[in-house]
Amino acid sequence: TELHKYWVAYADIDGFRLDAAKHVTKDFLAFFSTELRTYADKLGKENFMVLGEVAATADWVAQALGRMETDPAHPWHRNA
Repeated sequence: TELHKYWVAYADIDGFRLDAAKHVTKDFLAFFSTELRTYADKLGKENFMVLGEVAATADWVAQALGRMETDPAHPWHRNA
C-alpha cells in the first residue's frame, strides 16, 4: 500500500480501480481501501474512491467487504 500512497500524492490520483478483486482476500480489500482512503483524506481528498471489479455469482457479490476480519495490529488473531 505504500507504493499506492506514493502515487496518490505524486500523481494526484483520486481513486483506484482493482481489477478482479475477488482474487484477493476480503481482509486485504478492507485494509487496502481503508488505508488509502485514510491517507487520501489526510491529503484533503475527501471523495477518494476505491472500486473493485468482481465477476461472480450474486451470492459472492452481495457480501459486505467493509469490515476487516482481523485486527491490523495483530493480524494473526481473528476478530469475533
